[in-house]
Amino acid sequence: LFTSGNFSYSTTQAVSGANRKTVIVAPNTALNKRKVGKNRFGIFNSDLYAALLSDDSIVDLTFKGVGIGEAQLPVIHGVALSEYTDLSTTSNLIGVVGAKDSIVFASRVPSDGGFADLPAVGRISVVTEPRSGLSVQVRESYDMKKGARTVSYAIIWGCAKGNAASLQRIVSA
Repeated sequence: LFTSGNFSYSTTQAVSGANRKTVIVAPNTALNKRKVGKNRFGIFNSDLYAALLSDDSIVDLTFKGVGIGEAQLPVIHGVALSEYTDLSTTSNLIGVVGAKDSIVFASRVPSDGGFADLPAVGRISVVTEPRSGLSVQVRESYDMKKGARTVSYAIIWGCAKGNAASLQRIVSA
């Protein structure tokens, strides 16, 4: 998804030199030209995320590291940061910073087997996260012979490129 063919704006950054400015510079090139505001996201590979965790200026933002106790970075200049260990490394990609309209996300819950006149052994329900509206199907059952309760979650989803001018790729030097 985060290829140069889909998103042409990029910033080159050596992981060893990554710091708070990495997060500030990336949105300032493409995203600030469009004035997308401060409601942005950042997705970084483990190396880049770790480099940012060790930046003293970021630690100082969190009251001398109190907020980093859970190894979670704070929101930096309107960018909510996340680590994604399986981020594609195509074209030396190490991270992205974008606005919500850069990615289109669609989802739905699977059909309930009970509606198709199939016997259901257990309970099927749907839970919805109120802030985002994202729904997930919850499947619960109990195996009397094994004495084991099973809970699984199901969602059908997909994503695609949205507004290409709303995402900045960060590639390694």
